[in-house]
Amino acid sequence: MKTLTLFFILVLGFKNWAQVNTNGASMDAQLNLSDISMQASRAFDNRYEDTKGSPLLIPFSEGSLTFNGNLYDMKRKKLGLDAVAGLLILKESDQLYKVLNSDYVDEFTLTEYGKERKFVHERSMSMFLEVLVDKDFKLLAKRSKKVVKANYQGGFSANRPYDEITEEKSEYYIIDVDGDLVELGKKKKSILSGLSKVPVAKDYLKNNQDQLVKEKILIEALSVKK
Repeated sequence: MKTLTLFFILVLGFKNWAQVNTNGASMDAQLNLSDISMQASRAFDNRYEDTKGSPLLIPFSEGSLTFNGNLYDMKRKKLGLDAVAGLLILKESDQLYKVLNSDYVDEFTLTEYGKERKFVHERSMSMFLEVLVDKDFKLLAKRSKKVVKANYQGGFSANRPYDEITEEKSEYYIIDVDGDLVELGKKKKSILSGLSKVPVAKDYLKNNQDQLVKEKILIEALSVKK
């Protein structure tokens, strides 16, 4: 790791990822108050119940990292993918986290339930994509999450008095034999349309036209060597 050039930020209290650190902040920042010019008085809104969910795709795990062309085995330090911001995080300790400069990240792996998941940096779109199939072509998936803001409709009987981090539907891509990145999208129609250009997908398309596009079945079908 000593040769890594890291762009980093210090993140404390990772469970409260979406919260503002109020140490040393002004009273306005601490109380999250409205602009004084808009109201004659200020009141603290105690309905807010923090943020639920994690920005990480999976919990911090062991893996490997190819950074600026060099391969590093991550055992002492662990990796995590912030699926909200699309950033790769290096966990050095319980109190210290570093954001790796994506410009230098070529690929990395994360481990979930003993299984390795591989991600590559697609520089043409400045994002990390998970490799699902790596045969005559690559089938890739963009994994992302979003923050759903607290909903205070209904007065003090709020529907959701907290921010919530939820998973978004995966978006699929292929890299064909010519090395071109082809977007398949998220919806069944666009995925099937894109796969029609891939010879190995012929049997899958024939058997799944009237079914939902299920990732597990898609991977199994496209992993078969033709």
